[in-house]
Amino acid sequence: MPELVALVQSLVDGHTAEGEERELLALLEAASPEELNDALTGGVARPLMTSVDNRVFGPDLRSELIDLLARRRRADLSIEAQAALIHAMQEGHTTAEMERAILDLFLALRGDELTALKNQVNQRTDHHDLEGLVFVDIDDDEVRTRLVEHFQSQAGAATVREAKVLSDIDDTAFSRIHETRYPKGTLIPGVLALYEALDQGPDDAPRSTGDLTFVTARPMDALGLIENHTRDSLRKAGIGTSSVLSGASSACTPRMRWPARSCRTSSTTTRSTRSTTWSSSATPGRVTCSSASGCTRRTGGSSRPSSSTTSSPHLPRSAPGTPRAASTSSTPTWARA
Repeated sequence: MPELVALVQSLVDGHTAEGEERELLALLEAASPEELNDALTGGVARPLMTSVDNRVFGPDLRSELIDLLARRRRADLSIEAQAALIHAMQEGHTTAEMERAILDLFLALRGDELTALKNQVNQRTDHHDLEGLVFVDIDDDEVRTRLVEHFQSQAGAATVREAKVLSDIDDTAFSRIHETRYPKGTLIPGVLALYEALDQGPDDAPRSTGDLTFVTARPMDALGLIENHTRDSLRKAGIGTSSVLSGASSACTPRMRWPARSCRTSSTTTRSTRSTTWSSSATPGRVTCSSASGCTRRTGGSSRPSSSTTSSPHLPRSAPGTPRAASTSSTPTWARA
């Protein structure tokens, strides 16, 4: 173990006094680029962020630490070390000061270097990946907007073109719902070789690997438990480095084309009914549909059944006079994926 890593770990082990924190800052400032990179990638980045403090009555040494690593010595840091530093500030509570430092690290890079840092941040074994950083860990809307705008502005500046593989999980990686050729829950034969070939791309020496992202409707929870469970299932099946794009429990994305209308799922669900409400800026009022009571339109506080003479392409109805068929599911047929 490099001497600087061992020394830093000994100082951050347990409670750190102000004198020890100042010693840490002096060590990091005097370290060579190689020593500094070894320290940050060697597992001390997160302990540094949790051990060095800002004091109510006293110096703000954590602020000095963040400024030292993210700005004054940023040019000495490798891509791997910068990603380790970002992860250290991303875990736990990400303060406004940390968010600005993370933004500065990304804004300092252009083109291929920016792509490399994004890939490195995204190759995370838990939910603190690039998506988690941008849309969960960063709370400041202005910081998030500037970060996304920088990503967009630099997208065309990258000279290395590599595929980003997006894959579903159910019935694509695993046989689970509609796939009947293989036992439920098993990995679909040949899919690992397909993912590997797509990840490697056409070049003999790919710039980066682990460019596989699984897209799932499973919602993201505050602790990342659902997403981490998904990652564990993928790893146990033999799928190596990958990221996961989770859904949201409040989102509703039915397979329909309904211009100028947004869809949101009601949070109230009983055993026999599930309701969904559409609101429209173009059409006043709202239509509420459930498997028990059908569809009603509310206008000006009143409620009346939607006209059954007008057929909607999104809400299938039986022909007039035809009894409604019983459903084995509490979810209306038009709302099923």
